Amino acid sequence: MTQFQTLPLDAAVLKSLDQMGYHEMTPIQEMAIPKLLTGQDFLGQAPTGTGKTAAFGIPLISRLQAGSGTIDALILGPTRELVQQIAEELNRIGAEKGIQALPIFGGENVFVQKEALRERKAQIIVGTPGRVLDHIGQVTMDLSQTRMVILDEADEMLDMGFRPDIESIFKHLPGGRETWLFSATVSPEIRKIADQYMYHPEEVRIQPQTKTAENIQQMYYVVKDEEKHRLLRQIVKEHPDMYGIVFCQTKRDVVLLTRKMRDYYPIDCLHGAMAQGDRDQVMDAFRSGKLKLLVSTDIMARGIDVDNLTHVINYSPPHDPESYIHRIGRTARKGETGVAMTFFNPFEKRALEQLERRVKMGLQKHPSCELEFEDAPPKGFGRYQGQGNSGFSHGRGGQKPNGHNPNGQKRRPRRSGNPNPVAGQTGGTSSPSSAES
Repeated sequence: MTQFQTLPLDAAVLKSLDQMGYHEMTPIQEMAIPKLLTGQDFLGQAPTGTGKTAAFGIPLISRLQAGSGTIDALILGPTRELVQQIAEELNRIGAEKGIQALPIFGGENVFVQKEALRERKAQIIVGTPGRVLDHIGQVTMDLSQTRMVILDEADEMLDMGFRPDIESIFKHLPGGRETWLFSATVSPEIRKIADQYMYHPEEVRIQPQTKTAENIQQMYYVVKDEEKHRLLRQIVKEHPDMYGIVFCQTKRDVVLLTRKMRDYYPIDCLHGAMAQGDRDQVMDAFRSGKLKLLVSTDIMARGIDVDNLTHVINYSPPHDPESYIHRIGRTARKGETGVAMTFFNPFEKRALEQLERRVKMGLQKHPSCELEFEDAPPKGFGRYQGQGNSGFSHGRGGQKPNGHNPNGQKRRPRRSGNPNPVAGQTGGTSSPSSAES
């Protein structure tokens, strides 16, 4: 791999990278950084977890001059967890040079954010589309001098219904700016964004991982939905040293499972209706080891970076192979071993077969599992009718991958209150543009 020292980067940035232990570039960094140093629009396709933040953060900070007093760069991300993670890494990269990044997202006191914006210490704003648009509307964020705009996890933002917000934000950006777009996939919707807001962008594509890590033991259970929480209790009982993440599909599933499990194990959850302070408290407890299990959805898990996880449990199978690889890759880091377990209901045999075919390896049925797959669900079997036997064909939650619902209308973030909050948590009413992001 190529060393960062071989690139024409700012000396202060190189010093920060050395202090961070960053020496060799990942493939996306090796391909993207030289192009981003030249001052042109850029479209990068790379899976989550490949080092994209440093891929755009290193050249960005290397090109900025400290003390401008203006917002020189705007970075948009889909969730506040990701926004926080990006800002933290950029602040580490920019520490020696004196470049600061300010995270802006919903769920945090807006007056605190206004005061930070008024101080004009941060030259980089990292925000969720909804909250950035709020500040633009309140004239507390001036983007008239912004030279670079970066869309990170662009496919996720479109899937969450943020395109109208993104289009509104671009109306307040100056001409002649650079636009960098990073996405795990380049769908027709992503291509439309590129055609509309980018000028002959340089394109780089990193092929998604097709084979999962060999040091992860991958197993599955066939289990009825109503028995899943009992099976999880049994697994926890058999593995008293378990330290892991349980993935569910929806916030409701996350809340209900946590309620059923918290009397048996040190467990808590993350969901979109929680206040930011509660999320931070849960993550601090999980990272410190006070919690042994964290229950989360895929979206809420973005930004969770914890080492030494022993298990990843897919309480419901993911809707696509890349999500599966991303989920289980949170264990077995740095050469360690890990265990991944996936729960399939009796009518999801096709989903298992498609998953095995796409990741190019077989999953082992757990020896204690006695239930077998059934050929087809009974007529009117609501949750799985048209889904359980369809494998990964409908994207997240049965939605089409392009972020539209079946009748062709765009999905917009829906305002709703906290659905059955877990006891002891204080999450209030919020919308996807603030709570999920």
